[in-house]
Amino acid sequence: MGSGYGGKTEVKNNNHDPWWKEDFNFFNAHENNPMRLEVYDSDLLFDDLLGTCERSIKIGTWQHQCFLKKGGTLYYSYTLEPLQ
Repeated sequence: MGSGYGGKTEVKNNNHDPWWKEDFNFFNAHENNPMRLEVYDSDLLFDDLLGTCERSIKIGTWQHQCFLKKGGTLYYSYTLEPLQ
């Protein structure tokens, strides 16, 4: 987390209602770190930013929804385990 890049999902071509089940692991994540998700429409020349979602992460498993600026909703979940 922090200012790092965490990963990218695969592109879903020709789909107006895409769905993913992909996991990303962040080994230096701490409670209250910001998590920022960006959603893009992949095009041949330029990828259009559809919206961003940002929140401070908390310990536990959480499910959220985020309404994207250019339409659509991002549903996502995350788990942050306490430090051992």
